[in-house]
Amino acid sequence: MNQSNGYLILNKPAGLTSFKVLKQLQKLVPEIRKIGHAGTLDAFASGVLVCLCGSYTGLTPYFMAQDKSYRARIEFGKETDTLDPEGTVTKTGAVPEKHEVLAALEQFTGTIQQVPPQYSAVHVGGKRAYERALQEEHFTIDARSVTIYALTLEAWDPPFVDILVHCSKGTYIRSLARDIGSYCGTCAYVKELERTAVGAFDYTQTCSLETVTGAAIRVLTPQSVQVLGLMPVILGARSQEAVRNGKPLATIPELASVIAEGTIAVFTREEKLLAIISKKNNRWSYEKVMAGVS
Repeated sequence: MNQSNGYLILNKPAGLTSFKVLKQLQKLVPEIRKIGHAGTLDAFASGVLVCLCGSYTGLTPYFMAQDKSYRARIEFGKETDTLDPEGTVTKTGAVPEKHEVLAALEQFTGTIQQVPPQYSAVHVGGKRAYERALQEEHFTIDARSVTIYALTLEAWDPPFVDILVHCSKGTYIRSLARDIGSYCGTCAYVKELERTAVGAFDYTQTCSLETVTGAAIRVLTPQSVQVLGLMPVILGARSQEAVRNGKPLATIPELASVIAEGTIAVFTREEKLLAIISKKNNRWSYEKVMAGVS
């Protein structure tokens, strides 16, 4: 697999959309022909952006399934239409006491129901919510279940409060700030936001747009793929060819000893990622066969 296929962990600067960051990245690293990301960051936000290059764009669901960690600065006593600093102030209110905020953080820890922001990319009736919001349409977004694994007060500087959030995919920190403000009997929005980790990929592994080169592109190995929750299996030459040709997985001898059900990353003897397969209800199926693996 050539160097244009893989992933890199970028430290996205505030002020740029994730889309613009990817376009800049392609200009800076010309060998990248195709690129995507595993979870967007709002333009005002900074931090860990997992970028997928070449054939690795097909692995987006596995990277996106990872939990996320954030550091957020919330301003109490104000709420904007976008729930971020780029919006227009639509509400004002009192600044809560510290004990009220701590009680709210406890209330929102665990599995909760959350309504995404009006200005978000979720689909509502076949149209993006933010598109409807920009056209001043009246619409509602259904609540969805998300999990907040940990919610910690990092700094108290009213009206600002810094919190650390460890959450499941699909969690909107802007919605979390809005709901915490409402629970405290007032209003709030996210003033600053930094994503510090996507699963096992954290800010210590990032590179910046100023320093990025093709050498920053990494590939998954049998040792590293487990951070995505995938079990590695290495195949011999005959089995590799069978997988490339889409042969029934039940005939692959190296898979006969796999008892547990789940998703498996299949590697060649040279430790190149060949495919993602799964076993469910004792039946095997292909999920993704990587292109260009020899």
